[in-house]
Amino acid sequence: MKTINSIAGKYNVDIDKAKELLEKKGVDVSDVDAELDLENEMLVEEILSVQQRFVQLEAGMKPGKMIETRVYPTYETKKDGMQGCSTFLWIFVCGLLLVVIIFFASMYSKAKSEEISKADSSSSLSSYSHSDGDGLSSVYDESSSSGNGMESIEDDEAKFSYSWYDEATGKQWQYDAELSLELYEEYMQSEAVDLSEIASDNRAYQYLDDIVSEFSLVCEDGENADQTLVAMIISFVQSLDYAENSEKVSPKYAYTTLYEKYGDDEDLAVLMATLLKLADKDAVVLKFEGRTAVGLALEGAEIEGTFFEYDSKKYYYVDTVAGSYAIGAIPEDYAQAVPEIVDFDIAVPEQ
Repeated sequence: MKTINSIAGKYNVDIDKAKELLEKKGVDVSDVDAELDLENEMLVEEILSVQQRFVQLEAGMKPGKMIETRVYPTYETKKDGMQGCSTFLWIFVCGLLLVVIIFFASMYSKAKSEEISKADSSSSLSSYSHSDGDGLSSVYDESSSSGNGMESIEDDEAKFSYSWYDEATGKQWQYDAELSLELYEEYMQSEAVDLSEIASDNRAYQYLDDIVSEFSLVCEDGENADQTLVAMIISFVQSLDYAENSEKVSPKYAYTTLYEKYGDDEDLAVLMATLLKLADKDAVVLKFEGRTAVGLALEGAEIEGTFFEYDSKKYYYVDTVAGSYAIGAIPEDYAQAVPEIVDFDIAVPEQ
């Protein structure tokens, strides 16, 4: 028999903190010793396992998914065991250490140069993605400004690392995820459909919802948590590479763009709107002639900028290109244009 109390003990999570998190997710915590049904048991397991990773992260451990990369450890110098060492020994040890560092630095530099040279001359990277090849050199090149990379770990899974700077938190973030190659290939074989059907697709619900859950954990304890979460999702999507593709007949699925780490404004808009929806934000896709963006309804927010009315609500313009426009700021060419507003819902898949 599994209860909230027993699961909290399993993941070493404070029961009061666990109850607070579960209440936010709609779980009944009036009796933490009551036996859970299968659906609630899986939900509680998922929420508390994510909280365990966050607690470990705060403690300086590395459970591995969402980590802040601009954290510098401090080291306490141990003096007690070295008090008897002579000055000569210190000089000798420091000199030897310097030689070793220089040696390994030169070896690393040489290996890195060979790796870059090999990457330039190899066609294997450009053939990896099952697409038309646009933007592949910048997507998989480690010198890319976004710092995003991909490492194969199993036949059906690959470990992806996303790195970007978020102005809302003032920090450089890294997000590690394991994505399914099989699901990616399934999407690539799907027939072209319209934008609304593509945005509503829920086959990759769990992968996309995991991203939002990780971001939410980081933002929930700070001030203006909702605004910070929105800003983090926007900056994350904008960090992906932008690549136009005039030959495609329909936008890419959100998971496909996430897996390939690049897309045009239409592809990035679908991914951004999807993540915002999963974060319980009211978002739509704004489709102009020659440009696609996201519309975001911010309840109670006072923003001076361009918005479009739909369903008696104001949807503020959000661009998908990195560092281009703030929320509500729109390119002059589209300031007077009236977009097609594409609303959609993402159903939670059945277990």
